[in-house]
Amino acid sequence: MKSTIIVALDQHAATTVAAVLLPGQRLAALHSLTSDSATVLRFLERVRRQGPVRCCHEAGPCGFELQRALSAHDIPCEVIAPALIPRRPGDRVKTDRRDASQFAIWYRAGALTAIHIPTDQEEAARDLLRCREDIRTDLLRARHRLSKFLLRHGRRFTATKTAWSKRMRPGCEHKHGRCRRWTRRIARTCAPSRKRWRVSGTLRRICARCSRLSHCARASNACGASAASTT
Repeated sequence: MKSTIIVALDQHAATTVAAVLLPGQRLAALHSLTSDSATVLRFLERVRRQGPVRCCHEAGPCGFELQRALSAHDIPCEVIAPALIPRRPGDRVKTDRRDASQFAIWYRAGALTAIHIPTDQEEAARDLLRCREDIRTDLLRARHRLSKFLLRHGRRFTATKTAWSKRMRPGCEHKHGRCRRWTRRIARTCAPSRKRWRVSGTLRRICARCSRLSHCARASNACGASAASTT
């Protein structure tokens, strides 16, 4: 590790800060890059001409695509666990450049802990489980909104102890029919307002056009008067 160039990457959606710590140096050189993998790879290829390179970056919302791209080009890269990063008490200043520089120093000292890089199959299984949990959460929120809506209009389902069964559906359909009638009534009430809004918008456009025409007429009259005076 002492003869290896350490590159710590602080990756975000649009930009990436690269901190290059050369052997024997105590301060890292900072470089601002775009976050696409091709740009980062070109930068690391230039750094690799000076010696062997090892990279690290913090696990985050950008996933593991950068790590996989670097590993495919034989550039060692480890992903660091955010919860195991050493923090000094009271150190609340957080910037991309400072994070990347401190990352490089800690990584060379062996103070950071790398996490397991999931395979494509493992990540696909994780995504499937996350989607399932998101759908269950959305379903629960929709049920809560509907039950509170029914409760506001005096609809209480007490036939069974279990909610959202087939016996609850007729009451919901009856309430849904009433909602459609209320929506049509509101639409009929708002129709004259929409017509007035369209008419007023047309009048505003006509007035603006008339003002432009009057301005052009004044300008043409002025031009004609100046031409007559010169002749």
